[in-house]
Amino acid sequence: MMCLLPWVLGACGGAGNEVLEQLEPEAAGSEDGTSATVANLTGRFYIAGKDIVDPSGNKFYPVGANLDGWDFFQRDTENHAAAAANWGWNIIRINGAQLAHPEWNTKGLVSGDLSKPNFDKIDRIVQAYTSRKIVVMIEFHDGILVILAY
Repeated sequence: MMCLLPWVLGACGGAGNEVLEQLEPEAAGSEDGTSATVANLTGRFYIAGKDIVDPSGNKFYPVGANLDGWDFFQRDTENHAAAAANWGWNIIRINGAQLAHPEWNTKGLVSGDLSKPNFDKIDRIVQAYTSRKIVVMIEFHDGILVILAY
């Protein structure tokens, strides 16, 4: 997952397309004279040790689910962002598939110009969820397709 973080978190003020650096927390003195760990606030998601840290400097614990982003089932995923926020979700995963041949394209698959409605839907989903501070992870499956001819 660490190698995916730049793309996963980019939509919510994350790292964009750059490689995420592993930042170490800064040590600061506490009132009792011992050292305390304070987040290195960057305004972006980053990794500190084994933790994902959000733009506010808090540990990020992913809570969410897979949702239909493409038109597999013609669901209105973008209209459920408020419910997801009310449930305490902070991340969703949108699945897709990439086919090499446009003639094999069907609803829910990404290939050529036939998929513009799917990309438009993804744009709407990203806007709806990120406006509520929910990270959107877009995941493409390999174009695995078996055609059996009898």
